[in-house]
Amino acid sequence: MTFLSTSDNGFCVFRRQRFLLLLLVLTIGLVQAQPPTDKASFPGQLPLDKRQGNAVPALRSGDIIAFAGGANIAAMRKDGILETLLYAAHPTTQLRIWNLGWEGDTVYEQFRDVGFGSWSKNLDSLGANVVFAQFGQMESLEGEKSIPQFIDAYRQLLDSIRKPDRQIVLLSPVPFEPDQLNRTPLGKSENPMSRAPVEKYAEAIKTLAETEGYGYIDLYHPIRTSSSVGSLTNDGLHLNQVGQQVMASLILKTLNLPEHFSQQLTTLQREVLNKNVLWFNYWRPSNWAFLNGDRTTQPFSHDWQDKTRRIFPEEMKAFEPLIRGAEQRIMNEQRKLAPVR
Repeated sequence: MTFLSTSDNGFCVFRRQRFLLLLLVLTIGLVQAQPPTDKASFPGQLPLDKRQGNAVPALRSGDIIAFAGGANIAAMRKDGILETLLYAAHPTTQLRIWNLGWEGDTVYEQFRDVGFGSWSKNLDSLGANVVFAQFGQMESLEGEKSIPQFIDAYRQLLDSIRKPDRQIVLLSPVPFEPDQLNRTPLGKSENPMSRAPVEKYAEAIKTLAETEGYGYIDLYHPIRTSSSVGSLTNDGLHLNQVGQQVMASLILKTLNLPEHFSQQLTTLQREVLNKNVLWFNYWRPSNWAFLNGDRTTQPFSHDWQDKTRRIFPEEMKAFEPLIRGAEQRIMNEQRKLAPVR
């Protein structure tokens, strides 16, 4: 659209007050004439008021939930505590939960092999509409001076996955436990973990969430003041099973959901772990290069008689009904926890 200028239609002869009044009327008319911005027409458009989405979401039936981040998120699949508690808290609600954690992921880089697809494409391929993301612990080793750079990178990363119908919750980093790193030859005084400003990174993430309209769950301060602190990691940074349980409990508490893990949930937990093993082997096969990477022309992934036929991708599809079956068994165990009416 071409805007009018003072040289068009004799506008230059009007007094300044009348010109401004006319311009105001035209502007109001243009705003009122704009078509509605529904999600179907504008799938990539962001909410105008970023503060609208800053509450932690209540989970609904049909939600597809993804957890993303570094090693501590990736390790969640090995004990399944958080997933089990989420399923148990929603016994009549159909949820699908996927762990996209990847050891070594930071806000600066999420390295993937050739052909694997980006962090954002992985979330899109799953149709995830609720995303829990955790970064900041390892990045804090770069010191307080790097917080602006960290927040800028985090903002860009979140912008790449932001959608009007997707809720994003930022999990704060958990504190280091420097005393647990007993293998370092440097000693505690020279241990970089003891100097890392994790708390300041957590506070910066909270501000980012408030500014951009994301949910936020503070894990740092409750863990830091917990009586269990000092025994939550194996090596100062990687959460052990106790640490995973504490983190899961804090997340459930913030979501206003039951946080106690009981023996009644062990069968459900077993089904969750079975699903996670199948999912990991399907999503992150160790021989990815032969599946869809840069070695797909090698004989390994081809039929031994018909060299033009790739059988490896067909074999991987066998995981799909197994995963669906595992999800069904999870749902069956969920229903057993529903109150009898």
